[in-house]
Amino acid sequence: MEWALYPGNSSCTDYFCFINRLRDDIGVSALTLVGTGSLGSMSYRTMHEPMLDNAGYGIGVPSTKDQPACWEDMNDHQFTQLLDHQAMHFVVNTIPYGNYTPQCPLAERRCYGSCFTNTLDEYSESEMRMLINRSHTLAPERPVLVYTEFALSTEPGASTLYKDSQWLNASGAQIAYETCPMNRDKTGPGRDYNLFFGNETNSYGKQLERMVQKVMKMGFDGIYHDDFMAEGTSYTFGTWDNHSAILHPETKAVTQTMGSIPLLIQHHAIKTMQMVRPHGTLTNHFEPPSIYAHAVCYAHR
Repeated sequence: MEWALYPGNSSCTDYFCFINRLRDDIGVSALTLVGTGSLGSMSYRTMHEPMLDNAGYGIGVPSTKDQPACWEDMNDHQFTQLLDHQAMHFVVNTIPYGNYTPQCPLAERRCYGSCFTNTLDEYSESEMRMLINRSHTLAPERPVLVYTEFALSTEPGASTLYKDSQWLNASGAQIAYETCPMNRDKTGPGRDYNLFFGNETNSYGKQLERMVQKVMKMGFDGIYHDDFMAEGTSYTFGTWDNHSAILHPETKAVTQTMGSIPLLIQHHAIKTMQMVRPHGTLTNHFEPPSIYAHAVCYAHR
């Protein structure tokens, strides 16, 4: 075993000062990683992307807590420099805003799932079109993907509109991605981002197909699908998948049927992938379906 000491200094006390020195010593600082980058909108300036200016891309306006730098501030050279330096093989928009009023105090007005089709914020849509046009003009070899989360919907009234598609717990209540006690605020009741699943026969599956059609019509080259096949829990107790059940520990009798989300949605997931592939505009430069952490990117090759 070999030990190494890295004394700190007053000029750089951040944790990543140590990480960068360690990377230099073991010879990995020059490695280029093919990856993806998330570029947000000016509507997110107060909480996203100070790294752009702090990493030395020369935006011109220093990043501060109240005014982080944003990619829209870059000139054309700075924008392409950012893509090259960060090895962004895919360019992905951040989660847009929608016509959604959160219940939890610190939850955000995000546009998930069917919200994208029906209640997408006008500014968010214009910002996404700006990102598509700028990326296609300055870096046409890089696919531009839309960030999406199929299992969540922040469309107003979604639980009524897609009642047959609700993701239910064992008590028959719809599951939410976040509830106030577990999401930073410990004081009051509330839930945000209800869960749904889409298949080839239920109402939410049909709405997801309309969403994919809108995405491709806007000019995106593909989809960055977050939390693919699961979302906190992998089962719903509202729909049976013809396979899954809970057994009594002693008698082995079936006490409750349930549905495995991956089994329920697998054919529909393949269908939405097939909807994306014929519409890619950069047909010679796309990767096949690729796994990135817990997300799936799919675009036309």
